Amino acid sequence: MNDQTPRSPRRPRRPPLTDDDLVAIKSNVDLRMWGWTPERIRKHRRMLSQHRPRNGRPWQREEDARLGKSADGLLARQLGRSTAGVKARRQAKRIRVTAAWRPEDDKILGTRPDSQIAQLLGRRMFTVAWRRRKLGIPCFYEHRPWQEHELAMVGVKSDKEVARLTGHPVDVVALKRQQLGKPKSDQVLNYWTPDEDKLLGTMPDLKLAEQLGRDIVAVRKRRGRFGIPNRFPQRRVWTDEEIALLGTMRDKDLAARLRCPEANVTYKRRSLNIPVGNPNFRHWTAAEIRMLGTRPDEEIARQLGIAVSRVCSARARYGISISGGRS
Repeated sequence: MNDQTPRSPRRPRRPPLTDDDLVAIKSNVDLRMWGWTPERIRKHRRMLSQHRPRNGRPWQREEDARLGKSADGLLARQLGRSTAGVKARRQAKRIRVTAAWRPEDDKILGTRPDSQIAQLLGRRMFTVAWRRRKLGIPCFYEHRPWQEHELAMVGVKSDKEVARLTGHPVDVVALKRQQLGKPKSDQVLNYWTPDEDKLLGTMPDLKLAEQLGRDIVAVRKRRGRFGIPNRFPQRRVWTDEEIALLGTMRDKDLAARLRCPEANVTYKRRSLNIPVGNPNFRHWTAAEIRMLGTRPDEEIARQLGIAVSRVCSARARYGISISGGRS
């Protein structure tokens, strides 16, 4: 005899939902009542959003054929739809906006820079340049090309004079002169005098450059040409005597003594791994450490000439109890 529990009768399968039913159902809870999983719900709704607009009016073939032929905003007004809806439909169809070039658009190509035409037509600059090259239209020069008689004046007259006569900006004239490898016509050579050479090395290069009205690079090169050492370096040169003072006192006191910033003293001390100089720090010898705990702290403090609190701190640091043994 079969002792198995009788199975419960299967629930009858519900008929599949149509698209109209899915649009009518608003929440996922209602769909779960029909036996749909959340993933199936999301997948089917994404599919519906691609083929049916929110207002329920389906897209016609004639409307799809006009996608990308004009701007989304203009097409939306013509079709009576929203701009976001037209853009979403075009992106779902993977259609790019390729507005046709009108004859009036082609007429302005080459009349001004491509960047300005792109702003006027609402297109990208390289698209305008591609269309112009395709039609064989030369590029518009913001500054007209150089003529032979204009090039003959470059380097002979000053840059400002050439710019005034030719209509080119001064920086364009200077760039053209440098490309041709021609020096300035009005170049003034500021030669060094013997008196100025005597001042090299007597003061910092920056101060001397300001005094002579020269560039600091020129002062450094001139000083290096004569082999004059820099007696006023910006970076401090530490002597052996100064290094020996590091750690013997506070950085602030040593900086005031050496007449330099405190940060320089701290950086130099740390770079040499020298501990900070603390006048209140006491180096305990082995004999003094053995003395700790053998007598009262007050008596040891009077003998060593220090405060009782320092004796207590040292005993606690070395783990010595008051009885004399280590805790």
